[in-house]
Parts: sequence; C-alpha cells; structure tokens
Amino acid sequence: MPKSAVQLDAFYLPEDFAPPHPLERHETSLSGSLALQQLHATPELVAALARHVKQAGREVLRAMPIQKIVHALDMAAEEWLERRAPDYDAVIDAMAAVTGFSREMVCESVRIEQHSSRADDMWRALANEFGDPSVLDKFVWRPEAKGYVRACGPDLTLALSPGNIPALSHLPFMRALLVKSPILCKPSASEPVYAAAYARSLARCLPELARCMAVIYWHGGDESLENAAFQEAGAVIAFGSAETCASISSRVPPGARLILHGHKLGFVVVDAAAVHAANRDDLAARLAYDAAMFDQQACLSPHWIFVIEKDGEEAAQLAAALTTALRAIETVLPRGAATIAESVRYCQAADDAELAAAMGEPTRLFSSRDGDRFLVLLDRRRPLRPSCLGRAITIVPVSGIEEIETLLRPFLGYFQNVAIEAAPPESMDIAERLAWLGATRVCRPGRMACPSMMWHHDGLPCLEAMVRYCDWEGQDGAASQIS
Repeated sequence: MPKSAVQLDAFYLPEDFAPPHPLERHETSLSGSLALQQLHATPELVAALARHVKQAGREVLRAMPIQKIVHALDMAAEEWLERRAPDYDAVIDAMAAVTGFSREMVCESVRIEQHSSRADDMWRALANEFGDPSVLDKFVWRPEAKGYVRACGPDLTLALSPGNIPALSHLPFMRALLVKSPILCKPSASEPVYAAAYARSLARCLPELARCMAVIYWHGGDESLENAAFQEAGAVIAFGSAETCASISSRVPPGARLILHGHKLGFVVVDAAAVHAANRDDLAARLAYDAAMFDQQACLSPHWIFVIEKDGEEAAQLAAALTTALRAIETVLPRGAATIAESVRYCQAADDAELAAAMGEPTRLFSSRDGDRFLVLLDRRRPLRPSCLGRAITIVPVSGIEEIETLLRPFLGYFQNVAIEAAPPESMDIAERLAWLGATRVCRPGRMACPSMMWHHDGLPCLEAMVRYCDWEGQDGAASQIS
C-alpha cells in the first residue's frame, strides 16, 4: 500500500485495556488510498473487553450526572454536523465505499442522524420517558407513589448494530449512555465504519467516557463470539431479519433486557384534495426525498403511495410529478451503485409492469427504461405487490381508508412509518385507523427519513425499556405504622 494511504481503524478499544493475548490486525483496501483496519476477534478477547468496559461503567458512569452525558453527546453531534471530526472525510469515503451509497447520501445520512441528536432532543426524550430525568442520577420523590424511585441502566449494553443506514450505529451509543450503561458494539459487515468513529468522537468530547465504550467486529452469527458477549450483557440491542432476531432471542441469557428491531416498511396516504396543481409539485418533491433517502433501504422508507381519488385523475397526476421530482433529486442525492441482484429485480419489476399494461391490465410505468435510476409505477391491480427497493415507488389509487386497510392486511406486523397528506379531520381519522393497524409513527411527506427522539421505535420506549426501577416505598410514614 502506498505510504500516503489513509488507514482508518474500524475498531475502538479503551486505552487502559490490557488484551488477554496479542492483538491480530487485518487490513481491507477500499478505494484509492483508503484502507480499513480491523481486529481478529476471539471469544477470550470479546469477554475480556466486555468485562473491562463493564467495570469502567461502574467506576465512571454511575456517578456521572446525566447533564454531563447529554452535553458530551451534544458536542459529538455538533462535531459531525460541522464536519470538524478529524477523520470526517476518510469516514465518509469509507462508508460510501463499503455500503455502495453515494458520497452525497452518506453525508446526508450523517446529517440526519446527528441533527436529531442534540441536547434539546435528548432532554425532551428523557422527560417524555422518565418524567424527571434526575431519576437516572438519584432517588426521586414521587408524590403519586408516596415514595422514592430510582432508574438503573444495564451494567453493560451489547449493541449488534444495523448496516442498512450509514451512521445509524450511533443510536445504540446514545441509548446506552443516556441510561448510564457502558457499551460494547459489534458493527455490521454492511457498515463497519461509523461506530468506531463515533466512539472516538465521544472520547474527544468527554475523555471520561473513553473507558466505557468498545467497538469490535466479528462475523455475524458466530455463536462462540456472540455467546461470550451475551454472557456479560445486561441488555442487548440488535437489528436484523426475523431469523437473526429469533437466533439472538434464543441465546440471550434470562434476565438480560432484549431489544430487537426487525424488518419493517413504510407507506404514504394522500387525499385527492392535496394533489391539486397549487401544491402538487411541492408534494412530489417531498415524496421524492422520502423515496430517495437511504435508497429506500430504511424501515421508515415508503413502498406505496395510496391516493384517495375523487375523479380518477389525481393518482396519475401525482405519478407524473413524482417522476419529475425523482429525476431532479438524483442530481443532489445520487442513487448508490446497484448490485447485480438489485438490477435484476429492477428489470423484472419494469418488465412486469410493461407486460401487464400491454395485456390491458390497469397499470402504467411512468419512469423511463433509458437512464432513470428509479421506478414510478401506477398500479390498480390487486393484491399489492411489495417494492423491489432502490427508489421503486408504486402509486396505488384507492376509494378510501377502508380499502387501504383491506389491502394492507397481508402485511400486518411489518408496518413502521406512515406519512399522511390530508386536511383535518380526515388526517386524524386516517392516523387513528392506521395506528390500530400497526403503524408506529405518523408524519408529513418529506419527514419520513427524519424521526425525532420522541418516536417510540417499533412502538416501544427506547430508553425506559432499558432500565430497572427501584421503588422505595412508605416514606410518608404510613408504612412504618404497625397496627
């Protein structure tokens, strides 16, 4: 490798950690003069690292005020938003090379992830889930309980990080540290870069945290390595397929908190009144951003846009406008490189639509086969067909919310995010019915990729689910009275 090559560590170890055996490194060349350095993980190394971080958490985090932790996380977010991280460009280049996303998309992903990770966001999330965040610092008086309560985080959080979204690996760090839990992170093979870079950033912002974090990669599904980590963990946060989640669930020891995030999908509901000429282009631009972000790989990404029609023209009008908007956004957020399998699925979806239209079925392909790196399909066929992903959007004309409910029933259990473009009271009725159907987040189009920390991920508390409460009862004196 040339002397000018940039070697980026895709691992992070506390400086005071003494490994049980000499560390074995291996290097992966990416593009140009950039290479990733990783460690060879062994069960002994993983277990020792977990125990070390665990001990540091007892010594450092338990006595650290929550305010100090929030400030450090906020400083780290600012460092990435202002592109002041010393290794910013190398990290962005490495993530683009490994994930296949365009560099522009990786930069936007980092911006989105850190933009919603500022101090105000964290304080709102803490208040939303705990009421008084100082319950993480000490016993707090609760008048309604006539006693004190204390929230204690896990003695170690093991994070098996996601790889479908660049920079999302920072999220388990925030969840763990906000409940004063040290963290051992295993990055995804699909995105092994950002977790270590974020840990380095936190260590710069608050050196006391440096001992309370570790990042090391191993091949997913290696049970000897995972079991070594599971045995030490008080909580496990994992992202993956249903099969991955089931495997992890069967091996995590009883008593450990298990927070699993499986595959999910999103969709959009548009009332015809929102598709008139005055705002159609604006709506299409917002929908194009939702479809383009993460190249439709996120659990929040839309697969279908349901258009509640009035005169039968609104869906086609929106499809035409969305096609124009997706062409425009390609110049700002280019789609990443497609694999052979992705290209095959794309061609099959386009061929299916064109063949169906030629046979007189109610479908129409709006995007061009010559140069467009997205698909816009207007489809009145039933039942629904899942998206082939990679910016492939199906616009589905419907008669009303009742038909949407019927069409979505085969996908129950997989809903995540729904964007609604409708005026009240219709928007409230749609949201109410889709909440009961399984949606866990509602927003306007253009905001699907940008959830706040208020969102209950997968419909569950993100922070409170990690803690154990201790209630100190009878402090009003009543419990001390012996009859």
